[in-house]
Amino acid sequence: MKSENNAGVWIDGKKAVIVQLNNEEETVETILSDIEGHERIEGEGKQFTRMGKQFFSFEKNKEEKHKHQLNGYFKNVINKIKDADAIMIIGPAETKQGLHKMLSESKTLSKKLVLVEAEDHLTDNQVAAKVREFYKTAK
Repeated sequence: MKSENNAGVWIDGKKAVIVQLNNEEETVETILSDIEGHERIEGEGKQFTRMGKQFFSFEKNKEEKHKHQLNGYFKNVINKIKDADAIMIIGPAETKQGLHKMLSESKTLSKKLVLVEAEDHLTDNQVAAKVREFYKTAK
């Protein structure tokens, strides 16, 4: 009998819940994103620097930092699910689309992607039940 190793990921900007189904064994793991929100530093002044007639915004640095944190978060999630035979992604926000894009850029992982779907906030148990039900009906 062929071994089945299926994974489901519920993801948003704060955490990812990864459910892995390997034959009859089920594991649920939560990964926190550690992505920083806007931080206000006490005494923080204007949001730009003036150099002659040019203005430099600190916003670009913040965007780059956020992008690097997001990519690190996605890589951490992908590292947990890379050995799965099939992968489903669900979540309430655009974060799931970012993970989908990163998975699609890999030739081997893009073939394993079976579903990307919008889903509101769920408990860990609801995520596990949804993943089990999806793979049960997909057989």
